[in-house]
Amino acid sequence: RSSQHGNFELLALEGNEVVHYWRDNSKSDFRWYRAEVVSQQATGNPWFIQNSMSVGGQGNFEAVILEGSQLVHYTRDNSRSDFLWQRGQVVSSQATGQGWIIQSDFGGNFEVMVPEGNQLVHYWRDNSKPDAPWNRGEVISSQVTGPASFIQSDFRMGSSQHGNIEVMVLEGSNLIHYWHDSGNMKSPWQRAGVISSQATGPACFIQSNLRTGSSEHGNFELVVLEGNDLVRYWHDNSNMRSPWQRAEVITSRATGPGCVIQSDFRSGAMTNDNFEVVVPEGNQLVHYWHDN
Repeated sequence: RSSQHGNFELLALEGNEVVHYWRDNSKSDFRWYRAEVVSQQATGNPWFIQNSMSVGGQGNFEAVILEGSQLVHYTRDNSRSDFLWQRGQVVSSQATGQGWIIQSDFGGNFEVMVPEGNQLVHYWRDNSKPDAPWNRGEVISSQVTGPASFIQSDFRMGSSQHGNIEVMVLEGSNLIHYWHDSGNMKSPWQRAGVISSQATGPACFIQSNLRTGSSEHGNFELVVLEGNDLVRYWHDNSNMRSPWQRAEVITSRATGPGCVIQSDFRSGAMTNDNFEVVVPEGNQLVHYWHDN
């Protein structure tokens, strides 16, 4: 990082290889660079985050990659100059689709969702213990037909100190929202509703800093594949009973699921940061952005 903007980082599936790419956001040409091969045994799309627990000033990269029926955890120690990815523990040996990883406010634990047949299963790891094993948690749904996307939101129940877990998962052509009260770990998962009934691939889901009125909660935003259309949906979090809104078609040439983040790029004096999307179009992985 050599500018006010952090670099963009992504992992891309190329055949059976997961490849790390990055973009130096201090340069005006916005060129993407091909870096390390993370795995040569991949059979599904990867997902990764940056660890909030900093080592030497830079949090490690943490990825989950599908290799056959194994969902494997990989780490890159960003305090080292060799930037080598290390293969870690197997999260699930029954995985049938892409996994998704976040770091929660439960002591910085890692949380993973992964399909095992028609079940969407939650795994977690206690990061306060070196080399701690992964623990199998709850089954969120027994009707899933594809991978899930999930976040920990800023919604809390009562006096809970922990944000709720929000999950988007495919059940046939329906994209379903589930949520869990993190203040009561024994409480059941709640099925909230259908976001899209035309989904043909998994969603990618965030909570943004776009707000409606004086709401204390940023809106939910997602992109989901509907045929060759990658479509943006959003939810007004000032009113949880309001329906999800179908917004723009980002591209009509999508050949796989897309992914969205909100970056720290913004125009002029605006306070709403841009959306950044990557999506496959044939054998190209294409970057789109939106001035918010």
